[in-house]
Amino acid sequence: GFMWFGTKDGLDRYDGVSFRHFKYDRTNPRSLGNNFVTSLYEDVEGNIWIGTRNKGLIKLIPNGKLNYQLKYYKNDPADKFSLSCNSIFSLKEDKQGRIWIGTLGGGVNYTDRDGHFIHPGNELSDYPTRFLRIKNICIDHQSNIWLATTSGVLLCKWSNGKLAYTPIVRNCNEKNSLSCDNVYDVFESSKHEIFITTFGGGLDKLTGFDKQNNGIFKNYSSPQMISNVPLTLAEDNKGNLWIPSENGLYRLFTDSDSTEVYDNRFLPEGLLLTESRACRLSSDEMLFGTDKGLLSMKPERMKRDSHASNLIIT
Repeated sequence: GFMWFGTKDGLDRYDGVSFRHFKYDRTNPRSLGNNFVTSLYEDVEGNIWIGTRNKGLIKLIPNGKLNYQLKYYKNDPADKFSLSCNSIFSLKEDKQGRIWIGTLGGGVNYTDRDGHFIHPGNELSDYPTRFLRIKNICIDHQSNIWLATTSGVLLCKWSNGKLAYTPIVRNCNEKNSLSCDNVYDVFESSKHEIFITTFGGGLDKLTGFDKQNNGIFKNYSSPQMISNVPLTLAEDNKGNLWIPSENGLYRLFTDSDSTEVYDNRFLPEGLLLTESRACRLSSDEMLFGTDKGLLSMKPERMKRDSHASNLIIT
């Protein structure tokens, strides 16, 4: 199989030996519509969905072993069932095969069987307009859809064939509410716990809901954490969470609820971690996006010398 990487300078495909680069070419109408790739998803049929910064959605349909047919989707003001917004930040697929699209300005979209995009501009007319700017989507084991937005979290549940919405936002008068409304990511662990990364409030773990259906959270922030701006999350083969931040990397041991910190002194010099989606490979190797490419490491080989404070990344 291939590994696909979205970058600010096009799409890369890795076959285990070399990279093939796909870029926008103004002389080729069948090239990528935009080099700024913000999200990627491979569906159950092997199609590759590509979200771009401002040029909509692209679908790569396999045509033979190494070739692809490209299909483009953009907002069309004359078609209310077209994509609601051309700036795409997150892509997911549910158990029914619907593709969910998080846009930065047009709320959530999902595909129906007719190839239409369902969104707040048509059949989701009761969608709360506060949550139009989506950074990430999480679909949990119960098929609930969690939307990480710049204005809080919106929990979407199916009820009698329609989506019902539960806003989860910051309440300054409640100590255990969401720590910050500017949310980067929502993540469900293998233990089915929901974690939320925020811009400025640190990391939140959902512990339940009160009688008014407001979220109750445990917060992880400084001084326990090295940064109050955790960017995303990934889980290793031991069930621990790895969280890149603007100031380095930390590991949350979920059994003991303790953290291990690797600030920028322990990372390769000049390397900055980004909000690019982190992931774990089948080999248990972890990959993190940086401003200089990919950071690869194996959790079991991570060592901190208590005297020299060196981090070994292999």
